[in-house]
Amino acid sequence: MPTQGKSKKSIVVFYLLIGYILAQISWWIYQIITLSKQIDDSGGFAKAKMRMLAGEFAVFFVLLCVGLFYIHRVFRKELELSTNKKNFSLSITHELKTPITTSKLFLESLINHEKNIDSDKRLEIYRKVYDEQTRLNELIEKVLLSARMENAQIQLNFESTNISKEIERIVSNLNYDQRMEMLLDKEIEIKIDRFYFQSIIQNLIENAAKYSPADSQITINLLRNGKFARIEVVDEGVGLNAEEKMRVFDMYQRLENEEVKESKGTGLGLYIVNQLVRGHKGKILVEDNPKGKGTVFSVLLPLT
Repeated sequence: MPTQGKSKKSIVVFYLLIGYILAQISWWIYQIITLSKQIDDSGGFAKAKMRMLAGEFAVFFVLLCVGLFYIHRVFRKELELSTNKKNFSLSITHELKTPITTSKLFLESLINHEKNIDSDKRLEIYRKVYDEQTRLNELIEKVLLSARMENAQIQLNFESTNISKEIERIVSNLNYDQRMEMLLDKEIEIKIDRFYFQSIIQNLIENAAKYSPADSQITINLLRNGKFARIEVVDEGVGLNAEEKMRVFDMYQRLENEEVKESKGTGLGLYIVNQLVRGHKGKILVEDNPKGKGTVFSVLLPLT
């Protein structure tokens, strides 16, 4: 039976159990009230005992409600996680298959039409195959990184780094349709793991580009914010509602929006960002773009 089916069955059983417990409690209350009316105790001993029983019942009932509430929340989270995992399996299968299929088609063209392909066209095909294989490698690395995070196998090696130079280096190697603008404080130096810091910046910019129009602008800001270096990635995309902001860093979570439903992704990027920021003793915030449509992701990392 599929995991999602099992989760739904568990929830049905859970609600049946709640119904049974409530029915039993109601019967218990009825019996106590009936019994109390039949007791003739002028000394008040029976009434005191009834009050004690009522108090014990009240404590039991409160604890039961609290327990049921948390069990219910666990069931709901399990069902949601099951659904997200199913969506992840479908999306990652598609994401992995696409570059493999595309590369295969390009190579078949080279093999079957080798004599009719000039050197410029051949070079263009080589570049496309290289791009697809690079994309495939990045997808695999992202899945492996998230798996290592779940198993607490990530070790960060910190070194003092001029953060503006590092951001400039990372952005210079990216290629998106949006315009890139950087407003960076050149004097900020913090301790980071340079390898994983690159994953933070790349994933934030990739997320901004994925959900933004091609003719829009992505802005990367770097400034001092008290005891923290604040890195902002500002986009002019579709934005997030209140519920999406609360769940955007969950594993396998993807934005489901009619404007972006055809966008590529695995739902791991922002989860990885959040975990890596925590590993750097920092925090990440998500807010609306104050200048209009879009989102601002702000990473705060402690200053050296």
